[in-house]
Amino acid sequence: MYKEGPTNAPEVWKECCLEHDMYYWAGGTIQNRNQADLRLKDCVEDLGYPEEAQIIYAGVKLGHLSPIKSKFPWNNGWLGKHQYLSLTPSERQQVEIKIRKTSFPEEVVNLFLERF
Repeated sequence: MYKEGPTNAPEVWKECCLEHDMYYWAGGTIQNRNQADLRLKDCVEDLGYPEEAQIIYAGVKLGHLSPIKSKFPWNNGWLGKHQYLSLTPSERQQVEIKIRKTSFPEEVVNLFLERF
């Protein structure tokens, strides 16, 4: 878990983190995970925080190697499916339905679904 912004703007990259969390929830292939990690880095960088973006990206990548795994692993939206597999059309549809039912900001949901 990492902070969602610097002290003077404590939630400035919160939506970047939220989108990244949605990808981890939905899952998919190893390439999908790598793209999600890069999107997080790019999002924070685009907000004007290139140094923090590098730190966050390095932390995410190192976290993949940690023997102490997060309680929210890749594919955590699928009970018992923590593998790097492409989602079926039915699973993709389920992701879209469930994401639209959240209270997440509409622009974040739309961006996620556009890239998903």
